[in-house]
This record gives sequence, C-alpha cells and structure tokens, in this order.
Amino acid sequence: MALALNGAFLALSMIPLAIDFFPKPYKATTTVRIGVGLAQESDLGNGTLGGNVPNIALFDGNGNQLGTKHGKKTINGGEFKDIVVKHRVHADNAPAEYISITSGGTDQICIAYLAITMASGDKNQFYGDVGKQCGGKWYPSNLLVETNDDPEFKPSCIWLGSPDPGTADVFAQGFSFHVPDFGSNQVRAMGYQEDPATMCESKPRFHLWGSDLTSEKQCIPVFNPPLAYQSDGSDPVDTSLILVNGSVTCSPGPGVPMHPQTNAPMNASQILQTESNGAKRKSKIRRSNEACGCSSIVISDHNAHSAQEVCDSPTSMGPDFVSTNEGLFCDMCTHTIYNVCTSNATKGCFDLSSQTLKPGPILQHRGLNTSSIALHQPGFVPAKSYDKVIHWT
Repeated sequence: MALALNGAFLALSMIPLAIDFFPKPYKATTTVRIGVGLAQESDLGNGTLGGNVPNIALFDGNGNQLGTKHGKKTINGGEFKDIVVKHRVHADNAPAEYISITSGGTDQICIAYLAITMASGDKNQFYGDVGKQCGGKWYPSNLLVETNDDPEFKPSCIWLGSPDPGTADVFAQGFSFHVPDFGSNQVRAMGYQEDPATMCESKPRFHLWGSDLTSEKQCIPVFNPPLAYQSDGSDPVDTSLILVNGSVTCSPGPGVPMHPQTNAPMNASQILQTESNGAKRKSKIRRSNEACGCSSIVISDHNAHSAQEVCDSPTSMGPDFVSTNEGLFCDMCTHTIYNVCTSNATKGCFDLSSQTLKPGPILQHRGLNTSSIALHQPGFVPAKSYDKVIHWT
C-alpha cells in the first residue's frame, strides 16, 4: 500500500495540547478525554448529534491489561467526555503504554482527539488525523483544540461504527495505538513523513480494527521486544523492528468472537447464532451508513477546512460539506464538487442564503483541481435541499 502523509498532518498531528486542556490526574486511574466531531444515531444522513461512548482498555509495555472501561450512555457531537479508567491494582500509578478504543454501541461516532492524563500525571494526546492519514473513514471537525503552537487547530475525526460484523467493511470498529509514539516529538513526526509505513503499517504502533476487535476485554499486539529509540527520540534505523504484527501477550486476543450482551468470548453455538442474525441485519445496516441518504449539510467558515479535500478523498464520509472560504460545495453521495453561488452566478451552484443546491448548468471552476467532478447529466447540476443545516463558525 502506497502512503503519502499530508504536509499539514506533519505540522499539526503531534503538536502538544495546552496543559489546561487535559483532565486532572487521579491515583491509580487514567482519564481519557474524548472529543467528538460528529456523532449520529443510526444514519449518517439524519444529522442527529449524539453517539455511543466508546470502550477503553489500557495496557502496559508488555501487553498486560492495566484497566478497562465499558462505554455507557452517549456523547454529543462537538463536545467531549472524560472517561475515568480505574487500574486493576489500586496502588498502580504506572502510565499506560498502549490504549485500545472500541465502538460502544450501534451509533456511529467520529473521534477528533484524545487527551490522556495518566495516573502518574503524564499527559499525552492523540488526534483523529492519524486515522485519516492511515486510511480510516474521516470527516472534518469543528472542535477547536487548545495547543501550544496553533490556536486555530481543528483536527479531523475518524469514524467508529457499530460493533456488528455487518459494518466491518464500512467503518473501523476500533483502533489501538502505542501512546509514546504520538507525543510531541517532531523528529519522529519527520520520520513518519519520510516513511509513512512506519506509522500506518505497524500494528503495535497504530491499527484500525474491523470485526476482529469489538470489546475492551480483548488484548492487542505490542512491540516485543520493546522499541529502543535513538537518542533524539527517532525510530530505530532498522525498520524491520517497527513493521511488525506485534505480539499478543494476554487473552482473549483480536479475532476472538465476543458476545454482544455478556462481553465475553462466545462458544461455537453462540457464534453460529450471531452470524445468522448478522446476515439478516447486514443489508439494513449498510443502507443506513450510506451518505446518499443524506438530509443534512455542514457549512464551515473555518479557513483550514477544505471542501475540495473532502471531495477528493476516497475515505471521507459524512454529510454534504461547504467551505465558505473556498466557495465550494461537496456532494458527499457522489463526491462531486460544485461552486457556491455568487451575485453573478445563481444557477448550477450551492446557494448559501436558501441553503440549497440550485439546478442548472455547471459553472466554471476557477482553476481549482476538478478531479472529483462526476456529472449526473452532461453539464448539469441537480437540485438538492436539506432537513438540517449545521453551521460551523
């Protein structure tokens, strides 16, 4: 798989969060603040904000579980929630070296960032841009993140889907990562830019999981032996130590079917019953995840948001998107780019005042990349309107 990391990702993905942005430390607990971009119940197109809080598992450097927390209730889009994970050993203040995040229910959720405060007081962050760059389904977010370097940083978010096998080909159902590898070390960030595989094709470092990882009870692969960084914090010269599947040192591991109600490994008869039920639900779930049923739209005034980028990306997913800064509209059903209307052009474009796509001839695209244009009819823009409009300022 050929990978190329966006330059903006290199500059922003590992910038440290401001100290005030982290939750407070507590003895023998790790607090994970989860920031949500969009979260929508059952249907990407209905614009309903609110999704299931994900499950969290903490691991030490040897892959042993330090503690787990099963996701409960919901979290609103554009907000954050602090999840307190108690360590199994009450006196254990050791920082987690690995973390897994898995879907907590049937509602999709788009995670923009994690702000992690360890029991030791150590602080780490993780941005959704990592998942975006590594091929996960993503969407822009309107979460303004307080950082030490960029006061206007709004990370992208990555979608987590239902813990049902029927959605494994649409959304990731979880992700895991090696916490120290996503700190503020810019030398390591340069290494990811020069060799993206060292970030995206190393299972212990970062991995997007389908139906193999659906529960916080499941263990994840870790580096074995542990990585030995160079004196400046950069990766070992020998990349064969990084591009590995890792070792799973506890059980159950990835791929072990977990019962959706008991959250425990299933026996053979339970697996057969679940597969049968999953087959019946699969087509319905897939239909509900398609952006072509979209009845909502996001209009963003943020300078760093790009409708062109959203439309050109084969992995972006979410409501139709408008960048007022670019003057462009992206139809997410077809990944087609159109202009925003002006006083001189009122047809074949997106009208900000009525918040509708006006039918008419295609307008000229002012020299921008038009690789994403795919016409419904030769030279003609279809009409489109929305039940819900989300305006990001």
